[in-house]
Amino acid sequence: MRRRPAVALGPPRTALVVGGTGGIGTAVVRHLAPVCERILFTYGHQEEAARGLEHELAGKGVAATAVRSDLGDAPAWEQTLCSLTKAEPIDLLVNAAGTSDDALCIDVGIDTFTHQYQVNVTAPWLAMVVVGRDMAYYRRGRIINVASIAATVNSPGRSVYASTKAAVVSLTKSFAIELGRFGIRVNAVAPGFVETPMIRGFDETTRANFTSRVPLGRFATADEVAGMVRFLASEHAEYLHGAVIPVDGGTSA
Repeated sequence: MRRRPAVALGPPRTALVVGGTGGIGTAVVRHLAPVCERILFTYGHQEEAARGLEHELAGKGVAATAVRSDLGDAPAWEQTLCSLTKAEPIDLLVNAAGTSDDALCIDVGIDTFTHQYQVNVTAPWLAMVVVGRDMAYYRRGRIINVASIAATVNSPGRSVYASTKAAVVSLTKSFAIELGRFGIRVNAVAPGFVETPMIRGFDETTRANFTSRVPLGRFATADEVAGMVRFLASEHAEYLHGAVIPVDGGTSA
């Protein structure tokens, strides 16, 4: 690999947000719009939501492109990533996609297990590999992964999801150790309970049980998580590297 002199990061130019139509992902796209020259964001089957977000950002003068992708299909996802990096340098990668299918440990089927690992672990790993190579060539970049406090604070029925997020935390630290010398900062945010469509589907008893575990007494908003992502992407976080920052209202304290 050819080496180029490391350059000051400054504001991100082109961002890729993986999972840009999810509850947290959409908020991340909106928060990054004022500070990026261009935003690429992926979506799965939410065509209407993706085009709506494109239109919303265009109305604000932001160049945004929705990219359809199947994160569960590793070869196809890798091909998409290669096409994106070939088209233009990406200097900010945010892995915000995720899936969960709760069940007790002994009731989890192999297909459920495999799918969660494909979307939650393999997809962000591939993105970090492909985009990270390009960032290493240009010697500038930021990678931010959306993990979860589930990596260390588990709940019944979430064994697979929790283990995938623990893997994301470990990958974040490994990539930070290896890519720092190329001027690439790698960090993660670890949200607790966030007001997303998945959480809003909980019944009142479940919500009350989860809320009782949060010292601040409420769930986070997606904007609060996205705000931390924006901070990590900024020049104000130049010396934060290999960090996993909880945004959980004190749940993991």
